[in-house]
Amino acid sequence: MAMNEFLFFFELMPTWQKLVRLVGCLSVFWAFEGAYPLMTHSYKKWKHAKINFGFLSFTLIINILFGILALGVFNWLQVNQFG
Repeated sequence: MAMNEFLFFFELMPTWQKLVRLVGCLSVFWAFEGAYPLMTHSYKKWKHAKINFGFLSFTLIINILFGILALGVFNWLQVNQFG
């Protein structure tokens, strides 16, 4: 298989498949790290994960709001023939 075909496969992959692949890979490696840790830390892993998920949620909310705002601006520009 040529490199172009390999890259073309990932370019055409639907968003839901990319999400499933990302979540699946993260879950597998997180479980593997839990079973065979490279280093031991004094902090609680699940408490730290909750904080990270909080940051992720906050980032997603901000991105969605700015996406909606950008869509509104571009729609207004098109309707008013501006730009």
